[in-house]
Amino acid sequence: MTNNSMIRAVPLFGRLPVTAALLIGYYVLSLGANICFKEGGTDGAHRLAYFIGGNAFGITSTALLMGVYARMQVNVAMVLATSGSFLINQAAFWAIYQTPLTAVQGAGILMVGVGTALASLSGKKEDE
Repeated sequence: MTNNSMIRAVPLFGRLPVTAALLIGYYVLSLGANICFKEGGTDGAHRLAYFIGGNAFGITSTALLMGVYARMQVNVAMVLATSGSFLINQAAFWAIYQTPLTAVQGAGILMVGVGTALASLSGKKEDE
């Protein structure tokens, strides 16, 4: 039994909460990395500390992303991870740093959200 077939043997109800937890962890750690990099770019006195922190969050988030890839169809995993992270980072940076958004930027962010939903709902299951 290969590693890939062992993952498929896990019932869906047992696999889904783990995948969701990995994705949420990825989002949180990715956000932490991006905040560190933003702060490191604007706070020269602490640039090295933010660089190290951002990379620690980033490497750990990548390890969680590998777990997501192992548990679901790769193209759906990539859509959920990258665009989900983008949406969360946009919302967080808007809230934390009061980043102004134009109507066109807001529409683009909304389109990414709609595209994420469409891409994650389409296609066939990996087990089929």
